[in-house]
Amino acid sequence: MPAARSHCWLPVALDAVHEQAGAILALAIAQKAQLLLTGARTLHDLRHTMTSLGIEAGTSTKVLASRLGHSTDQLVSKRYGHVLPGVDRPAALAIETVLKPKKKTRPKGTG
Repeated sequence: MPAARSHCWLPVALDAVHEQAGAILALAIAQKAQLLLTGARTLHDLRHTMTSLGIEAGTSTKVLASRLGHSTDQLVSKRYGHVLPGVDRPAALAIETVLKPKKKTRPKGTG
């Protein structure tokens, strides 16, 4: 297709503009749909949702850090440590042990 002139007199390939506008619109619609489906209020909330779900699915923190644009996976581990599998389990067991009622033992021969 021949180049056309835009309103500011720069040559522009109309097909490229149309294609890019369509891609931007499709991305905006997809992002809004994801926000609605996940209950997130902002795109930043969606970032947190994606990271938490990634961790729960077993995605390495290194891969997630790369997707988020972080320089190291330590940032992901620090912020999302509470989501990492098994992190809370020892604490939960310790608290359960303290809160569990102690069984009374009967002396031998009393019944």
